[in-house]
Amino acid sequence: MNILNPKVSLFFLAFLPQFVSTGAGNVPLQMVILGVIFLIQALVVFFLVSIFAGFIGSRIMQMPNAGKYVNWAKAGIFSIIGLELALSNR
Repeated sequence: MNILNPKVSLFFLAFLPQFVSTGAGNVPLQMVILGVIFLIQALVVFFLVSIFAGFIGSRIMQMPNAGKYVNWAKAGIFSIIGLELALSNR
């Protein structure tokens, strides 16, 4: 998902070297290990978010008027965003 995003590459180039010790051994191996740790924790977080979203989505869809409430919520959110844009000084 983020492989083509240059911000992710810049993040790893700026963040991971702070945790690599040149005196502790193979630097590329340390970078790979840190990358794998990041990958595993990202997979766990994405998995938990997807499980939670699926649970909430199924609960919302069981409500008889869920579509109406969701549409009203979307309309309200977009109205607030539109007002913010209309009233901004830029």
